[in-house]
Amino acid sequence: MLKKLNEMQMELNKNMSTFDSIIGKSMIVLKTISFGRKEIVTPLMKDAIELTKELNKIETIHSEIPNTDNQIEYVEIVLIEEEII
Repeated sequence: MLKKLNEMQMELNKNMSTFDSIIGKSMIVLKTISFGRKEIVTPLMKDAIELTKELNKIETIHSEIPNTDNQIEYVEIVLIEEEII
């Protein structure tokens, strides 16, 4: 058991190649971007879409423009984009 532990420790102490280091750091950057997009950008976009809907309703009431509920909205575009990822 000690021999196995010693072998594992030697493997951990080996120097990493520059290529492996770049790959590892690239993976961290990609995961961070993905997390930020899912946890920060998507909720902000959903809130912006809701605000836009409410503002459109107010504008429709005051300017007598026909309601656009039956048209493609930003929500559907966001949902389609989330399904792709």
